[in-house]
Amino acid sequence: MRRDPLGLHNPVFRPLWRRVAIFGLCFGWSLLELYWNSPFWFILFFALAIYLAYEFFLKFDPENYSENSDDGLDK
Repeated sequence: MRRDPLGLHNPVFRPLWRRVAIFGLCFGWSLLELYWNSPFWFILFFALAIYLAYEFFLKFDPENYSENSDDGLDK
């Protein structure tokens, strides 16, 4: 059983433009928090952006985003 605590392998994230938009939003928000001198929120959103970059671009496998998942849940 695969663990996916944030639900990042949902088929909605399969198109590249959506992954880029979510990453850009988190990274841009982290830069705003840095500009506004909020180090806690900067670190939080920057760490999230780095994690998203890893999941969406480096570790991306289209098979992980299929409609038919074996999660054992009845739909």
